[in-house]
Amino acid sequence: HHLDYDVDRIAGYIVGRTDTLDEAYKADLITGPIDADKLDYLPRDSYFTGIRTEVDTQHIIQSMEVWDGSGGIPKTLVVGLSGATSVEQMHFAKLSLFPAMYNHQKVRALECMIRGIVEKIWEAGDDIGEPALRLQNVTDFLRFSDFEFLTLAAREPQLRRKTQRLINRNLLRRALHISALVLRSAPAEGNYSDFVKLGAGGPEDQIRIRALREEIFEQIPQAARIDGTTGEPLDVSDLWVDIPKAPSMSKDIMRCYVNSGGSAPIPLRTLFPIDAWLDAYAANKWTAHVFGFPDENHLKLVNNAAINVLENRFNLQFSPQATEECKL
Repeated sequence: HHLDYDVDRIAGYIVGRTDTLDEAYKADLITGPIDADKLDYLPRDSYFTGIRTEVDTQHIIQSMEVWDGSGGIPKTLVVGLSGATSVEQMHFAKLSLFPAMYNHQKVRALECMIRGIVEKIWEAGDDIGEPALRLQNVTDFLRFSDFEFLTLAAREPQLRRKTQRLINRNLLRRALHISALVLRSAPAEGNYSDFVKLGAGGPEDQIRIRALREEIFEQIPQAARIDGTTGEPLDVSDLWVDIPKAPSMSKDIMRCYVNSGGSAPIPLRTLFPIDAWLDAYAANKWTAHVFGFPDENHLKLVNNAAINVLENRFNLQFSPQATEECKL
């Protein structure tokens, strides 16, 4: 059976663009504050991590309606007043999952290990024997499943050690825990916030993070830059300063409207103090880490070097807890 789809229009919905304001609700279903994806993955992630959160999917769906386009508001997807609390709970569930799952230190360590493999691929260029692994464009990543990528990478001499450690779950370990709670005192104005902002920055900030990694690595004695199991040399792709982005939920809340029975729907933001919640998260839950090769002596050296570099670059004074959290 032939289905007549407009691929360009659907692609626009995926990135939140529509040809007319009358179609805004269609994009909302795919990439909006209460889109199908959120209603799917938030309950699923909560269930499989065992985190008790409340996402009343059925109630949210039943309270959805398409605004008629009056009152200066586009023809968009809104929720009835009775559904507003359920939407708030959904976003609170998402916020709760950041420290417990999305930014959990083991998840972040795995992501850094993948980035380490990709970093080595880019540095090696044509020295990578498998042409399919010479990742030149973003679309090159679409050619692989996880299994195919790791299988090919495990065959490459320059990638074998890193890939096998990933496959065997021999993860990078924390060498330094970084958060507002493990500083000896409030840092000088702007220094800590400048460090945090590196995680949400563009290419220039990624270059700065790379420079931090290189500076820390260079302070590790040459004799300690060895994989004790294989005897292979370690390099900067075995050391990561991982700075997660802070949860970005304000945009979703700003775009979510509630039909309260008036001439125009009201922004959920007027009912839901998301800014206060995000500030509290930043103060108490946001965490960055320095990860290193999982050898106790090596990690202690990384810890000392990282403390020195971050003190010099950002005037961050760490309490003993920053090290104790890493069980060093």
